Amino acid sequence: MNRLPFQYFWRHLAQRGVVLGDERKGSSMTVTGDCNKSLPSYHNIYLGKDSFCKTNTCPPPKDKTFLDIWQQEQNLQDSEIAIFSSWNMIKRSISHIPGSFTSSIGPEIFATKNPIFVKINENIIRHPSKWPQVRPDQYTWELALTYLKNYQPRFLAIHLGESDEWAHENNYPLYIKALKSYDEKLKELDDILKTMPNYAKNTIIIMTTDHSRGNGSEWTSHHAGNTRPEHFIWTYVMGGPIKPLSSIYHQEVPSHNITKQIIFYLHGIPTEISYPKLFSQIF
Repeated sequence: MNRLPFQYFWRHLAQRGVVLGDERKGSSMTVTGDCNKSLPSYHNIYLGKDSFCKTNTCPPPKDKTFLDIWQQEQNLQDSEIAIFSSWNMIKRSISHIPGSFTSSIGPEIFATKNPIFVKINENIIRHPSKWPQVRPDQYTWELALTYLKNYQPRFLAIHLGESDEWAHENNYPLYIKALKSYDEKLKELDDILKTMPNYAKNTIIIMTTDHSRGNGSEWTSHHAGNTRPEHFIWTYVMGGPIKPLSSIYHQEVPSHNITKQIIFYLHGIPTEISYPKLFSQIF
């Protein structure tokens, strides 16, 4: 866990929630399964289990994701669940039914008639990313925060991707710059939520990553294997009944499936709790 790029997070946010998988505390958190790649990890996050997807070209899952189940259980409208992603393949992970929910994924503009998004869409067209499968994180972020302020959804996912792209190009300075920009975005989100107290008091923030990175000369890639450094990740949870503990030692080793379990637990949807001791620590 590289703390240096995340100065605002560690100074102002960490102590208001819980950090899981902090190796400095002797704790571990891992990718679900043994495939330390992006799309398999997103499948596992949204399914809450190992999907056995092993490549970044897997089709959408055949089983219902936790978003599908949540929408069905609580009769949520598509507008109440929103996903904004810089990387285009995220669309193959969020639902077993393509086109579900409100979303703007990859280099595409946000398909909406609402004029508040016109300027952002124009910038997406004028300033495309250097990577054809990725939209600049700046515009993904602007779309998501504009949606947040105007629609106040029940669930909002923001997937940013430039750090991974720069890493694959072995460009460490721009990789670190991207991480620092994420820290700035966390401050912006924190500031916005402070202006929305009624919404913020019922808001849970979950921040995680699809995979980690290799060591040394292998930092640009992420290979399969449950003993490799790419396999070990971390997650931050804040808000509601989450205790403000900052980084903690936890004996149990959670994986990506904890995201579904936390969300279902908080919304009263029946779910298996794989980490009972950890849940008793943080709730």
